[in-house]
Amino acid sequence: MLVAVILVCVWMVMKFMQGRKLRENYEMSKVDLLMYVEREKLVPLEVMSRAQQLTDDEDFIRGTYALAKAGKRAELVELVKTL
Repeated sequence: MLVAVILVCVWMVMKFMQGRKLRENYEMSKVDLLMYVEREKLVPLEVMSRAQQLTDDEDFIRGTYALAKAGKRAELVELVKTL
């Protein structure tokens, strides 16, 4: 019984750490995309590929591509911040 309790505790800690790592990676990717949009020359395909790393929402991805292609940085930043 004691071994089972220890195994469950270890499993819960591992799941917690995995979720924390995923949240940190998501935030880093979002910040990375925002920094790219604000500082670099907008390459629509690059913006689209970075947006695909953040979400599976096709409308969002198409929106980032269209705004990058039009060169609308302010609108693109606002769209990314909505995630």
